[in-house]
Amino acid sequence: MAETQQATVNQAAIIARIVIKGQLRLMSPLRIASGLAETGSHEADIYVLKDEAGQPFIPGSSLAGVLRAWLQATHGAEMTCLCFGDERAGHDRRGGTELQSSLDVRDIPLEAPETAGSSQPEQHLAKIVLRDGVCLQDGTGTAKKGGKFNYEAVERGAHGRLRLVLTLRRYHAPHYDAILTVMQELAGTLQRGIHLGSLTSLGFGRAVCPEPHLYEYDFRQSRAAVAAWLCGGKYGERSLPAQAEPRYPAGTLQVEAQFALRTSLLVRQYTEEKLDSELTISAKPLRSGDDFVLPGPSLKGVLRHRAARILRKLGWPEDASRNYLASLMGTANDRDGTAQKSRLRVEESYLRPQDGRLQETAQARVHADRFTGGVIDLFGEKALWQSDSEPVLTLRYTVWPPQKGEARPGDLGLALLLLKDLWLGDVALGGDQSIGRGRLQGCGAALRYWGADGQEQKWTLAADGRLTAGEAATLESWVQALVQSRG
Repeated sequence: MAETQQATVNQAAIIARIVIKGQLRLMSPLRIASGLAETGSHEADIYVLKDEAGQPFIPGSSLAGVLRAWLQATHGAEMTCLCFGDERAGHDRRGGTELQSSLDVRDIPLEAPETAGSSQPEQHLAKIVLRDGVCLQDGTGTAKKGGKFNYEAVERGAHGRLRLVLTLRRYHAPHYDAILTVMQELAGTLQRGIHLGSLTSLGFGRAVCPEPHLYEYDFRQSRAAVAAWLCGGKYGERSLPAQAEPRYPAGTLQVEAQFALRTSLLVRQYTEEKLDSELTISAKPLRSGDDFVLPGPSLKGVLRHRAARILRKLGWPEDASRNYLASLMGTANDRDGTAQKSRLRVEESYLRPQDGRLQETAQARVHADRFTGGVIDLFGEKALWQSDSEPVLTLRYTVWPPQKGEARPGDLGLALLLLKDLWLGDVALGGDQSIGRGRLQGCGAALRYWGADGQEQKWTLAADGRLTAGEAATLESWVQALVQSRG
């Protein structure tokens, strides 16, 4: 019995620690909801998670969940169990061996960018912005009753200290080199970027660690490693492999297209700005920092509404169209257990005004009585106008397969038809579409597709719509697959 206990203790003995450090920076807004009703500077339906001092933070549990999912998808269940433990630990496994998690993931308090010289504590807190959303009805494109809502989000640019500590015990020794390689790949993944929180299919929560550092404290090799660990010093820094292309499941299509503004664009941010004694600006373009922004929810809503119209034009039955779009673009109806995650991810797009090609121009408008034609009131809006025809807006969206390795040509065909309608200006973005705003002009596009054999295929489109690289026959086959399926 004593020998058995001694063997167990020895197997649990710590032999090394691997640490990843760096600054994690938000490249798009982050929403991790508190789930509680709050009061504050914003009157919102959903509030972001904050600590007792009012500082937003990324919970270690949220980051750990994302990293575990990445490890499961790239290295399988055995390596996931070695690093994160058995997710069924604490339950009866009928004699099986249970492993606790070996990875310590800390909470990440978020601070505002460029606050090093500030002496005011509240100025160090990450900025929280208020975004508004609306749920549209299929077919009409109008708001559903009760479908208007507001929510808080942490503004992009916020950053916090990232620290991951992997504790290796004696039972890890046979897998030591493989685990070290996985941690190096994990650091590379953080450098390329991950998505955290909710609304990730709408482009929210993208975070990167631009300069991660990996330290290996191998206690078996040197007492210096032990001393460095106990004193909090740096030891055994490992170089990271050159950034490789991210791994995508077979059947994944990425679309990245550049556009110019054919007409004005207005994604509203409500205001009461006085231009003169008679004109008050009630709405101006939404900004994120110094840039104008086309929010992910706005783009996703337009694509979903347009996709429904395309399917109707192709003769799809209403029920089949509704079920198909729920499968592709997700549904939030979780009351009856039918919620589905979206397989179409969009990214937020930012328009940079620094070069002077975008002008924020005020326009006076009249609210007229529909019966008499008389003026009820005068109001003003500011919209974005472009002074040339060069690309100023980049739209990105990705279509994922339902299951790993399962390609859906019809999904890809629909993604191409959506690109065509955006390219030709047949679908508008933002508000005031009925008065001609929000039309785009395609300037160039790149398509990337990962086939069942793992090989990547690429296509490029020139400004005149000509295919300059890639085979047109493959793209046509995807569209025909959608046309012939009809639900």
